[in-house]
Amino acid sequence: MKRFKPNGDFIYYLYWCVERMNIFWNRYDGKPAPYTEDEILRKNKFCNVYRILDRSSQYMMHNIIANEDRYNPIDVFWRILLYKHFNTPQTWEFLKKQFGDITLDIPFEDLSDALVKHQDSGNTIYSNAYMMTAPFMKNERIMKQYGIKPNSRKHEAYLQIFKYHLFDDGLFLEILQSKDIHDLFNKIRSIVSVGDFLSYQYVQDFCYSELFNFDLNDLCAAGPGTIRGIEHTFDIDGEPD
Repeated sequence: MKRFKPNGDFIYYLYWCVERMNIFWNRYDGKPAPYTEDEILRKNKFCNVYRILDRSSQYMMHNIIANEDRYNPIDVFWRILLYKHFNTPQTWEFLKKQFGDITLDIPFEDLSDALVKHQDSGNTIYSNAYMMTAPFMKNERIMKQYGIKPNSRKHEAYLQIFKYHLFDDGLFLEILQSKDIHDLFNKIRSIVSVGDFLSYQYVQDFCYSELFNFDLNDLCAAGPGTIRGIEHTFDIDGEPD
């Protein structure tokens, strides 16, 4: 078993956490700027102290999840997944303008074609909040299995996988029947092209809705940045379990 011992950098990590929360509460309470005496925290931008406060998540809560009672669970699932795949309000607003209400009734091919034209007009369809790569497009077996053409764009390939793997094969039903948050994570992780980091993001997004009544505190899947932070602030030895 690996052993973790806080090193000399750990105190700075704790300080950063505390001061970031102090900034949050100072702003929340309406106090005038500057919200901190720390020059680094004053001059640089950091992620929100709560994930739900970021711009994209707030848009999702107000424009997609807030009215989820108008939709069946399958459409709620698809709307959240589709929005968070691109993770930008601009792309969602474009799709709404093109198709009106966003549900599974819209053919996947029509979504793909509209987004191709949108890109060709010079528009960006993906957020840069986190990298949405497509390494599976170098895998001939996967490309053939899901009917993805070699010259397909990234979003076309992903929509093909969502269509065939999630909906035609019925994986979405298994996901909606998840027993707990770990089960949900593992089932999302089984989607072709979705790794640990993205699965964790989707778990949180789905749990903001009424699809699942799971406690987000019961799961933490550390991403590359978190792992690097742990390695900086802890001395680690021993072998993994």
